[in-house]
Amino acid sequence: MSERDALSSRAIPFMELSDGSAASLTAPPPPLPHYLNAEGRAMARFAVEGNAVITGGAGTLALAAARALLEHGLANLYLFDLPSTLQSSAQAIESLRTDFPSSTISTAPVDVTDAILVSSAFSSAAAAMGSLDILLCFAGIVGCIHAIEMTADQWRKVIDINTTGSFLCAQAAAKQMQKQGTGGTIVFTASISGRRVA
Repeated sequence: MSERDALSSRAIPFMELSDGSAASLTAPPPPLPHYLNAEGRAMARFAVEGNAVITGGAGTLALAAARALLEHGLANLYLFDLPSTLQSSAQAIESLRTDFPSSTISTAPVDVTDAILVSSAFSSAAAAMGSLDILLCFAGIVGCIHAIEMTADQWRKVIDINTTGSFLCAQAAAKQMQKQGTGGTIVFTASISGRRVA
């Protein structure tokens, strides 16, 4: 059998999606108490529980997402980003700490393209927070060079940060969530610049 023919006999990993039953990891939410008013129902529906990591966490969009999670009840937050970005956003990060004193907000210098560093950072964050329940992937760059002029190295840099970096972080988070046996939420963020065609 040729190597090409052998491809059809491989066992491909599969993902089991939720069936929506009460026993599944994504069971329907429990009914809200009947005595809640409209504001109470909205607060209950949009409550955020647990701990989160945000990659690219010191960027403008990530900090807005961090604030929203904290406003809705997030207990602990780790912001992963490059040291220079953490430094330039130090005032905004301190503002989050001031505005949400009951939540622990930490930072870690993380290059999302470094698999060993990513794995270590997720292990450390989960240990410090007690669990990892949510990952938001915001780390990314924009290639502002026309595709016809772009070099292979410039292309690889964008793909390495935006795609491989998100994969490495999601993989590390999923391993931690699986180890905890709790499941969790992983959210990938994309840019509109990925849709523009000239």
